[in-house]
Amino acid sequence: MKKSMFVAMLFLIPCIGSAKSSREMRYRYDQIWNTAVRFLRVDNGYPITEKDVKSGYLIFKYTDAAATQIGSMELVETVRDTRRAVTVGLRIQNMPSYIEIMLLDKLERKLRDEYGEPPLLRPIVSGKMKSEKPQNEQPDEEADEQGSGAGETDDSQKQ
Repeated sequence: MKKSMFVAMLFLIPCIGSAKSSREMRYRYDQIWNTAVRFLRVDNGYPITEKDVKSGYLIFKYTDAAATQIGSMELVETVRDTRRAVTVGLRIQNMPSYIEIMLLDKLERKLRDEYGEPPLLRPIVSGKMKSEKPQNEQPDEEADEQGSGAGETDDSQKQ
């Protein structure tokens, strides 16, 4: 009886070591990469043991009061509904997922502090991001000058 109860308990306990959290972020890949490296190494003091910007991963040592664990972060450029974003995955061995989620929250807050609110997801046009303003569109000031009476003002309209 005790043995079967023990086996049943093992299935009910969440597996701590297999946690992996991820978040889709709308900042550019290079912004996230640079901020993530500074966040882990400078802000938190976690030694980075391996990194590869081209492949989009880094391995670090997560240290808390109890022990040091191996952590990994990966950045993957994604396209969803013809829009680009970067998915950031974070895994820390033998730690619950709320630790990973907390670090992702802090990383996202750092990105917002450094770069402002993330840009809206923009559609992809021919493999490139669609610019927010077409190249041939003129700024408002130039358009006003080229309209009727360029450079002329009507004082009666200002009153």
